[in-house]
Parts: sequence; C-alpha cells; structure tokens
Amino acid sequence: MSNAPQSDGHYDMTSKEVDSFMDISASATMKSDYLLSLHYNKKMTLGPENLQKVCELQALSQAFTIYLGKVFRSKTAALPDEALFRISIKSATAIAKMVFSIAEIQKELTFGGISLEHH
Repeated sequence: MSNAPQSDGHYDMTSKEVDSFMDISASATMKSDYLLSLHYNKKMTLGPENLQKVCELQALSQAFTIYLGKVFRSKTAALPDEALFRISIKSATAIAKMVFSIAEIQKELTFGGISLEHH
C-alpha cells in the first residue's frame, strides 16, 4: 500500500495493489492445502507445531480471500492498473495486518523446516 491515507479517513488503493493481495491470499491457500494434502495422505509428516501453523495459514488465507471479496466487490481483472478503490483506513489496516500475519506464519514454518517456496 503505497499511497498515503487521505485526510478524510480513506485510503486509495490501485487495482494492481488489490490484485497483489489477492495473489498473496490465493498462493498461501494453495500452498497450505497442498501441505495438508501431503500430510494427510502420509506423503509428508508435519510435526504437531508445523501442522498447527499450516492449519493457521490455511484458515487465515481463506479468511483473507473472503475479506478481500467483501471489501472489493468488483472484479479487478477488467480494470486498468491505474483504477482506484477507495477504502476506509480501518479496512486498509485490516488488510495490512492479514498480510503481516500470513508472512509471520510463513516465516515460522520456514524456521520449522517447511519451505513454502517449494510447494
């Protein structure tokens, strides 16, 4: 989120930024689903802590997708990159917190020996 908040309590976000958040959410969901599939099909064993983190990542990324769908009701694919979405500071803060939380969980999984780059 590169634009500064406006003085009237909103934030202008480009469709390109929205697309990048949707990509983060979709990627985290896909990777966590894949890891859970490997675990439950006994192709990879996740320890209890890693299993919990993967489940957290899966739940958070799906919640993020739902939240983005509610905040940005229209499809962004048909919009030019310069198109702006006007959202509240509260919504912008929630999006930033979700992105940070996803990154934190991914970092913790990396420390736990689970590389999300390879999945």
